[in-house]
Amino acid sequence: MNEEMKKLLGDLNSTWELMKKELDAARANGGETAEQKEKLAKMEKAMSAIEAKMQDLEAKANRPNPQTEAKDKEVASVKLAEVQKSAFFKSLAGRRLNDEERKAVSEMNIPEDMKTMTLADEGSLGFLAPPEFMADVLKNVVQFSPFRNVVTVRTIAGRELQRPRRASTLSASWIGEDGLPSETTKTHDLIKIPAHKLGALAKVTADSLEDISFLEADLREEFGEQFGVSEGVAFLSGNGVEKPHGILTNTSVNVRTSAGSGVIDFDDLADTMGDLKEPYWPTSQWYFQRLTLVALRKIRDLNGQYIWEPSTAAGVPPTILGRPYMLMPDMDSIAAGNKPVIFGDLRRGYMIVDRRDMVVQVFREKYAPAIGYLATKRVGGQVMLPEAIKVLKVKA
Repeated sequence: MNEEMKKLLGDLNSTWELMKKELDAARANGGETAEQKEKLAKMEKAMSAIEAKMQDLEAKANRPNPQTEAKDKEVASVKLAEVQKSAFFKSLAGRRLNDEERKAVSEMNIPEDMKTMTLADEGSLGFLAPPEFMADVLKNVVQFSPFRNVVTVRTIAGRELQRPRRASTLSASWIGEDGLPSETTKTHDLIKIPAHKLGALAKVTADSLEDISFLEADLREEFGEQFGVSEGVAFLSGNGVEKPHGILTNTSVNVRTSAGSGVIDFDDLADTMGDLKEPYWPTSQWYFQRLTLVALRKIRDLNGQYIWEPSTAAGVPPTILGRPYMLMPDMDSIAAGNKPVIFGDLRRGYMIVDRRDMVVQVFREKYAPAIGYLATKRVGGQVMLPEAIKVLKVKA
């Protein structure tokens, strides 16, 4: 643990101790005074800021080192990828390719029906993005929706993935020395996960075309943000019509309704956790948005202990009822009829499918004096194992 992380951890724990004292004092006096509410709000804000800094440090520590990765690759392969990427952005900027770039593009491993997109002119369907740029965009997607970090992601070549989904549990049977196991009934359904078309439009000025690196940065950030925001909403609440089928709209996922109207309490959370089968517990966590976390920090268990527990060491996250949590900005807030909390193992419960290709189309006149770049890719999502996911709904 580096010194900065140690300091942040100390600040988080000390702030939490002060916050507990204020909460205990308010409880003893029968409620929070205006002054105490102001103090608690400031402490909550400070703790959220500290946690955000800790998450940033963790992310930086876990981020792959491009230089180290490059050393592990074949020099020729790295060089080829760089030239292909350069050719892609020169094409987007309207510049002519040299012989080396044209040769590199011709060696790209792409489907036969899409080869015309690599050196296409302005009137074509667009330019096929190299894998390196698509990977860079997906890294930015995660900054706006962490969903991809906690589910299973598969890359496909076609427009849909057909995959068996377990419908019941298999069990072994005891047999005699010369016997055969008894036949079992069908235990799997065949589910189709279509990859739906998702588009992001970025408009840049002519100045960005003067330096290819500026154009790359602008498009990477703009596409990443737009894709991330749209995906985050769809993976949670999409209806499956020309978009992924989300967790909160899937009727196969068990939903528990809170006992009290408009609120959730300790019993609701404990019951939701108890609804999940034990085999999923070790790899399960909570998912909710920031305002829900603020409310959960004030809840106590039956012994009077706060259910939120701070981090005790670097790499060990804070917990709710002993399980870690992740903030999902697109989750509902706590309000009547909303579904603000998910608990479960999303890596086993939900799958995202990405088609490996992303196409960028250029519009040089439509948005003049700006230049428009439309990126399209195909992505789908579906609940694969409903029993691995539980949802808490607020009673209306």
